[in-house]
Amino acid sequence: MINNFDQTPPSRPPEPRQRNGCATAFMLVVGGILLIPGVLCAILNVKYGAGSGSDP
Repeated sequence: MINNFDQTPPSRPPEPRQRNGCATAFMLVVGGILLIPGVLCAILNVKYGAGSGSDP
């Protein structure tokens, strides 16, 4: 008896869909905007943080 499962070719993964360039640009802009507060906090922490030598 021949097993039919041995004769079927392996299935290929589906092709990836094309991405929308507008959505990618939007996500980059939003990501940059969300990074601004963290960068400002890091700058202020270096300037006025603990160990800066000034008393509060």
